[in-house]
Amino acid sequence: MPAVAFTGYITAPESPRWYASQDRLDEARAFLIKYHAGGDETSPLVAFELEEIKTTLRLERESKKKASYLDMVKTPGNRHRLFISLTLGIAAQWYVGSQPDIPNRAATDSVLSIGTV
Repeated sequence: MPAVAFTGYITAPESPRWYASQDRLDEARAFLIKYHAGGDETSPLVAFELEEIKTTLRLERESKKKASYLDMVKTPGNRHRLFISLTLGIAAQWYVGSQPDIPNRAATDSVLSIGTV
């Protein structure tokens, strides 16, 4: 199975967002024309999507300058949110890890309840 996934990884084209992030806008536009507009170079969808990608990349660059991981602990509200997120994540992993057959048990119960087995 990994060999099949690797083949897909090698043969799949890069995304238009990646092309745009590398300042390869012509290739991003060609991708959008081929896969999103069915080869129609005059499609307004291509111009819209390319502009949307460029705007998103610009906004992400701007927000990276302002944000840091320290923001998670700067205020009491953020510390509270961080605590809840970590607690839920750990509890979910701990509970599912200690009960690995829960999804199987639910599927078996539903199959038995409809009388197929």
